[in-house]
Amino acid sequence: MSFWKLRTRRILDIIITHREAHLLETSHTARARLHIESLEARCLLSYTLTDLGTLPNGYDSSAYGISQDGQVIGYAVNYAGREHAFLWQDGTLTDLDTLGGRASFATGINDAGQVVGYSNWLGGAPNQFRAVLWNQGKITDLGTLPDGLTSSASAVNDAGQIAGTAALPPDQGQAVHACLWQDGTIIDLGTLGGTNSRGYGINNAGQVVGEADVGVGYGSHAFLWQDGSMTDLGTLEGNYSYGTAINDAGQVIGNSSSRGHEHGFLYSDGVLTDLGALDPAGDSYARGLNNLGQVVGYAVSPGSGVPHAFLWQDGVMTDLNSLAPPGWALWTALGINDLGQIVGYAANPSNKGRAFLLTPDDGSNQRPLGRLPIDSALAQSLPRSLFPPAVRTAAADPAPTGAPTPRMQVLLGRSLDEAWTLPQTAGSQGEAAPVCHSRQAWIRLPDVRIDSAHDLFAPGEP
Repeated sequence: MSFWKLRTRRILDIIITHREAHLLETSHTARARLHIESLEARCLLSYTLTDLGTLPNGYDSSAYGISQDGQVIGYAVNYAGREHAFLWQDGTLTDLDTLGGRASFATGINDAGQVVGYSNWLGGAPNQFRAVLWNQGKITDLGTLPDGLTSSASAVNDAGQIAGTAALPPDQGQAVHACLWQDGTIIDLGTLGGTNSRGYGINNAGQVVGEADVGVGYGSHAFLWQDGSMTDLGTLEGNYSYGTAINDAGQVIGNSSSRGHEHGFLYSDGVLTDLGALDPAGDSYARGLNNLGQVVGYAVSPGSGVPHAFLWQDGVMTDLNSLAPPGWALWTALGINDLGQIVGYAANPSNKGRAFLLTPDDGSNQRPLGRLPIDSALAQSLPRSLFPPAVRTAAADPAPTGAPTPRMQVLLGRSLDEAWTLPQTAGSQGEAAPVCHSRQAWIRLPDVRIDSAHDLFAPGEP
């Protein structure tokens, strides 16, 4: 197993400009004024890359997903040249085996360690698969729709609900429908009026996303299914889109035709946002989404045909190859958890295909912004016009384990891609001494406390 340190050559310059902020009187906070002088800090983003290896005497592997506690699933090629689903944990890659056929692929995992995917079965053709569940070392055939032959599972939530696709009876041609397995039964999710649909993602609320035909000549569209109803999410442009994942906030990612290209999208609060591409003339494919709204996938430039793994957050798409150590080519990023760990497929320095794991350094200290304890009473009384748009603050109590106790959290920069954790303490000259831990900025200022969660805030002193 080889470990590499990935460090950006991009340096973050954080500047808080001169600004006065007035706090209204509350029962806890007297009228106060804080004048923040210019503060410059520099931070170096750092990841650890882990080559997940392959099965004994095998030669290829790819990671498809990752749980919140860092279990990784995917497939690896064994000594006989056959693809087998795997589970990787704590440095060990385990063959999950098949239903007796040639190949199997793991595509989803929940926080209970249940893994789903699809497998050939004994006696079936090499191109025929059944949806399967691996649980506590046992593989289970999930079956298919009545009189259908094949199926595949794509994702599983923490309640054990599974999203996927199953074939209809042979007398209905080659039609397939998105489906939901729960409580030992399979539910046909239907279509948007056409013939086919496919299920790709599910969240802990049981919402399912995928693609469905909308009628002859109208292509297929991304859908959101919940409580027995399928909703068309539309397209960026043209007549083609599909949803690939959904988080617990109900945000959906997927792909859509867009101005003659195919681009990844983020659907949130009824709005489809084009994620763009690394090359303005190229394509992008969104594949993984966490509960912080971070998106991973891959992008392809015209003429090259070589995919580049990317991370998209807060409007900025970053080529993960810009962080890669010498000799590594990160081709696809397919999964990301709430700790910011990323998995996918890459070529190692020996030009062998390998599943990889990127872990933010000191990731155990990372606290997602959206999960900080917040008292918004003060925030609701503060007029936003008082505050500079470059500064957003949120309550930061308690502090991450191992970090200096902060009195305020400040998120700086135009995007999350440009802001990481800076546990800061006063240096000998009274200057901040940043130490990077993740994406967020922790700044310790004496007697400063802000309790708020709005978009724009200002620091103040009691």
